[in-house]
Amino acid sequence: SSPLAQNDTPIELYFRNKTELTLFFVRGEKMATKIRIPSKVVEVLEKPIERTVVELIAIGLYRDGKMTLRQAADLVSVDAKEMLEVLEKHDTYINYGIEELEEDIAYAKSGE
Repeated sequence: SSPLAQNDTPIELYFRNKTELTLFFVRGEKMATKIRIPSKVVEVLEKPIERTVVELIAIGLYRDGKMTLRQAADLVSVDAKEMLEVLEKHDTYINYGIEELEEDIAYAKSGE
């Protein structure tokens, strides 16, 4: 089972002075995680920066097996097909196992 539960989705993402990124996650009670990004890194990130940062976080969590493909897609606010394109753009191999198959079957049955 993926360590990231289905309801653990960010509810806010914003920059302060282009160097401090704040992500808010809901897990029981509201917790804030601040990540400082050096301006040299911000300068080379693809625009829009906020989307690129979320994509990179989702890709990293997916690569580490902490998220399924569908969870990564939800985090980036795209469908699974678009997430595959994001992964391909970042030279990331697809990890499709039993958990992802079961998740896809449940998703298909839900009619969403």
